[in-house]
Amino acid sequence: GAVTAAVDAVLAGEAASAFCAVRPPGHHAEAEHAMGFCLFHNIAIGAQRARALHGLTRVAAIPGVRASGLTNQLPLTRGSMILSFGIEGRPRPADPQDMPRASLSIVSQGYAEAMGFTLRGGRLFGSQDRAGTTPVALVNASLASQYFPKGAVGGRLQMVGDTPIDVVGVV
Repeated sequence: GAVTAAVDAVLAGEAASAFCAVRPPGHHAEAEHAMGFCLFHNIAIGAQRARALHGLTRVAAIPGVRASGLTNQLPLTRGSMILSFGIEGRPRPADPQDMPRASLSIVSQGYAEAMGFTLRGGRLFGSQDRAGTTPVALVNASLASQYFPKGAVGGRLQMVGDTPIDVVGVV
């Protein structure tokens, strides 16, 4: 929509700047807290387009900034997406209510560094992790120890559908 058109226009030199009045993720919010079911953030889509289609390696370059990343969910806020998941190679519970659940945040390369996460094993997201490749995940140490007692890196999660998601790092 508007954000991708603005990115294209500015980077093609057709416009010096652009402003888009778009709704943020969680625009279904209530007065007391953020919530919602928007999976994609318009700005993240625009940034990804600038990187993927226009070859930009740094979308924002501000003096003093050491890392930047994008997410669909503000840290430590209510209303995060909670999804059921399975562990590849383990039977799924007969009752779907007994499936393990975890909070899901969609983040870009650079998000973990910007948030100051400590890498406890494996790797963080990198340029190799993009659309069209095997989906990958970082899991926190709590989930890793509870569901992968022999080590989470190299394990596979089953979330939506049957596409496995490779665990590449523990934070």
